[in-house]
Amino acid sequence: LEYSQRLSRRSRNVVAAPGQSTGLNLYEQALTGGAQALGVAAGIQAGRPADLVALDLSAADYLPAGKVLDHFVFARGIGVDSVWVGGTKQVEAGRHRNREAIAARFARAMAELSA
Repeated sequence: LEYSQRLSRRSRNVVAAPGQSTGLNLYEQALTGGAQALGVAAGIQAGRPADLVALDLSAADYLPAGKVLDHFVFARGIGVDSVWVGGTKQVEAGRHRNREAIAARFARAMAELSA
């Protein structure tokens, strides 16, 4: 979204709120929209549904203070380490727990589409 807006408006940080980073604003908007879609209040709180992502910062060449989300969105070096969906860990060390089955299903679907 940010990149397409940059191109059309010939400007940077077009989705950033005044005084706020673009990455943080995109995250907060996604959090708010997701909560609205679920019909719950936004934010992480005990007893509420939450899907969580842990980022792997170990490969980041440079990480400006307070700009982790901007770096994740716009730069390289930050990957996804772990993902929990509904309290169940689906991704660990960057690999989905059903990776092989998903890859096989994808290969079958692509073969069917190509036939």
